[in-house]
Amino acid sequence: MLEYYPQIKLVHVMAVFASGALFLTRGLMVQTDRQVWAISAMLRYLSYTIDTLLLAAALMLLAILPAAVYSMAG
Repeated sequence: MLEYYPQIKLVHVMAVFASGALFLTRGLMVQTDRQVWAISAMLRYLSYTIDTLLLAAALMLLAILPAAVYSMAG
């Protein structure tokens, strides 16, 4: 599964940017008195989806890296 590392890492990084962009967008909506849009079900579920994808990609990366990466002994 190590051959998929670059693709999984790309998905993870893109999810980080998507999560940050959505957070910024929702924050700007609140600041511009559009709280109803900021807390809409669609944006909440989009946030949940992005966060789930982010966590899944992180766990996949953790699982496929060799155990030697985590050891403190050099």
